[in-house]
Amino acid sequence: MNRTPPILFIPGWAATDQAWSAVRSRLAGVRTHDLGWVAAQRDEAAVRTILAREPEPWLLVGWSLGALLALRAALASPARLRGLILISGTARICAAGAAYS
Repeated sequence: MNRTPPILFIPGWAATDQAWSAVRSRLAGVRTHDLGWVAAQRDEAAVRTILAREPEPWLLVGWSLGALLALRAALASPARLRGLILISGTARICAAGAAYS
């Protein structure tokens, strides 16, 4: 597997897919997909749905709360990932029992 894997970018809380525009512009020829925060907050399964689109494993990149979603996706579907990049993320954002804990 020498090809660059497809890359899924997940932004932080309330950010749009535009958060990754500058990064994606430097990745000419690489298959990328942005998941805007609105899609991610509605259903964490949105990440897994995108990961299922390609036959090969993805590189998953999450920033802030997007890093938490990326980590959860990695735990739920490790075979679907070639790598995981977490930027300014935490393993928990709220108290136990709260949303996204």
